[in-house]
Amino acid sequence: MSAIRSAVEDVSGVQDVLAAVSTVSAAVTRISSELATALDELSSLRDVDDELRQSFADADACDGVIPPG
Repeated sequence: MSAIRSAVEDVSGVQDVLAAVSTVSAAVTRISSELATALDELSSLRDVDDELRQSFADADACDGVIPPG
């Protein structure tokens, strides 16, 4: 956000606008990529949760530890 703020802060002419658009575009692309990575990592946690639930469900010693569902 600071890169975007800095890029648009002192825009005063066409050249500044073009430079700001380039900087903002690069920052938005980087943010989008980082969000996609975070969502992928969060999604993989769901798979781990499902595996752990199944492991507890399959282990006789763990009966009743985790509610079904």
